Amino acid sequence: MKNICIIALLFFSLSSCSSFLEEYSQDLSRVETVSDLDELLLGGVYHNSGYIYIANFMYHTEGSEGLNLFINFMSDELQQNTETGYGDLYSESVFGYYTWQRDVGITLQGNSVGTEDTDWNLMYQYINAANMIIYELPEVEATNEDDAADKIRIEGEAHFLRALYYFTLVNLYAEPYAPSTAATTPGIPLKNTSYIEDKEYTRNTVAEVYKQILSDLDRAEECLSQTERKSLYRADITATYLLKSRVYLYMQDWENARTYAQNVLDRNSSLTNLNSFNGEDNVFTSSSPEAIFSMGGHFLSYYIYGYDDYEDETPFFISNDLVEAFDEENDLRKGIYITETPYGWLYKKIYWAKEHYG
Repeated sequence: MKNICIIALLFFSLSSCSSFLEEYSQDLSRVETVSDLDELLLGGVYHNSGYIYIANFMYHTEGSEGLNLFINFMSDELQQNTETGYGDLYSESVFGYYTWQRDVGITLQGNSVGTEDTDWNLMYQYINAANMIIYELPEVEATNEDDAADKIRIEGEAHFLRALYYFTLVNLYAEPYAPSTAATTPGIPLKNTSYIEDKEYTRNTVAEVYKQILSDLDRAEECLSQTERKSLYRADITATYLLKSRVYLYMQDWENARTYAQNVLDRNSSLTNLNSFNGEDNVFTSSSPEAIFSMGGHFLSYYIYGYDDYEDETPFFISNDLVEAFDEENDLRKGIYITETPYGWLYKKIYWAKEHYG
């Protein structure tokens, strides 16, 4: 009898331990409703740009970073402010990009201010979240007509954003699409599973990446053509047409690029009328008629926007080459998009303040 009691007690103890050790997360949220997936889409796939602040003559971002801000400094549209000295003070954070250094995160003095993998890591993080949404959607039940419509919209947005991030990544970290070599040129890894895989990823070819981008956009078009636009800050069918036209343009598929660009114009051909523009407001804001899609952020203007009474303190000016490309007599953009100061040409198209873009 004593042995039976000991065995029974031991069995009870093991059962208790099993229950106690059962895996349970107190901070893990599980997707159970369509609304849960929509929240994951907003918080985990759409980019949160945050905002820029200045400290010790260096630019810093609070909130999310990345998304190819600094490629503007690698182009020929900007030139450093060498007139007042502020270009030297503020340009440390973009020195590696502006001067095409191999290690873009190193300043002239050799100090580290960042790495070139920020966009890479961030966009694959977004892609992974999109994968989870696409995988989970069929498992989540729509309890009413609104849920059913939201499921279609969420799927369309997830495919649109995954396409957008793959398109951005392949153009940042691989060679441009060339029809004759795309099938053999290394692109970027494609990772479309919703789970962690214990393997070393290799680069898919540029052609394979573009095939995936178009596949995602085809599905986005199919879904979003059935839904109404939710807001400027959510992808819709017009944004899908716009991105698709850009993808085909990069692929040198001129006919499809034209077709989808025309689809955009058929839905939204409005422009700000510069003939009646008063010059006091900023040209582009979240309410501009030509605004099709935005993720609510704009950092570039901090580097080249002319603050009132502080026009000498911008670190970069519009390049002389770009200024000279404007038609002096017939192009109203010169003087409205950009403006001349005693030190150089400054950017005026988009205001730096966050409330102007969302």
